[in-house]
Amino acid sequence: MPLNSFKKELPMYEKFDWDDRLLTGIKDIDKDHIKLFSFINNLLQEAEGNKSHAVISVTISELIDYASSYFKREEAYMEEWGYPDFEQTQAQHISLTEEVIEIAENFEKNSENVDIEWFAEQAKRLNPDRTDLSSIIDYLDVDDHVSFGGAA
Repeated sequence: MPLNSFKKELPMYEKFDWDDRLLTGIKDIDKDHIKLFSFINNLLQEAEGNKSHAVISVTISELIDYASSYFKREEAYMEEWGYPDFEQTQAQHISLTEEVIEIAENFEKNSENVDIEWFAEQAKRLNPDRTDLSSIIDYLDVDDHVSFGGAA
């Protein structure tokens, strides 16, 4: 099921609502996914609400730190269970981390007129296959269900 089906229209931005159909059945991983949704929603809300550069910068930094920790936990499970596509998933984690870090660096350089559209354009610039911000976290719906056997 595409992650886009879990988006709910709000007045000025799209919120990513958690849906139990995204559960993998692994408590730690599911908790991480829910937390990642929260970070992304906070970031979108802050951008739409014209929060200060400092507030948004802290949220981006926290998102990067949390995602890095999450990727390490997920990769440890994959190694332990002998997941066959471990190297491909690890490369995807590295790529996603690099993309978010580049967005953060661009944010620091261009703090004027930063809104949700700016974040979406950054994501599309880094990966032209992206259609919107939701594609940054699509792997939660597809790859992790394959990796951990959740109900896709």
